[in-house]
Amino acid sequence: MTETTTIPDIGKLLERIDQRLDSMQTDIQAIDKKLDIHIARTDERFNTLQTEIQSLDNRLSAQMKALDDRLSAQMKSLDDKLSTQIKALDDRLSAQIKSLDDKLSAEIKALDNKLSAEIKALDDRLTVQINGVEAKLTTEIGSVRIEIKAVDDKVEDLRTSQKATDARLWGFISALLLALTGFLAKITLFDKV
Repeated sequence: MTETTTIPDIGKLLERIDQRLDSMQTDIQAIDKKLDIHIARTDERFNTLQTEIQSLDNRLSAQMKALDDRLSAQMKSLDDKLSTQIKALDDRLSAQIKSLDDKLSAEIKALDNKLSAEIKALDDRLTVQINGVEAKLTTEIGSVRIEIKAVDDKVEDLRTSQKATDARLWGFISALLLALTGFLAKITLFDKV
């Protein structure tokens, strides 16, 4: 079954579609108005929230500044107290160091005097001992020189004696050689075997 559509039916259909479109457009406009109202309310709420956030930020900044000021004041107070305490400690330490330095200087001076006295006493004893040793050495050197002179005299006597012995020995060797030469000459020239 086929139905045929006629132009008046198409016209009605178009009319119904137009009505439907108009109705939809009216609904869309109503929705658009509701949306605009909703956006305006949201913007208003957002602006209110932004104002409140700004207010909170301002209060927070003020509280942070107040806290920073209090902290700076306390830090300055602590710094002043600490500087005072450090100066007091430095003064006490300087006084103690001066006291210790004075005591140490006195002890060093006493030790220096004691050491100087001991060194002088030791120097005096060493001088006495050195003088004694020098006297003994002088005596010993004198006696050694006398002994050396005696030895030199003995050596000189031995040299003189040795020269005489050498001269006699050379005289004997010369006479022996002369006699040996004469004996050899006699044997070779006069004795014929």
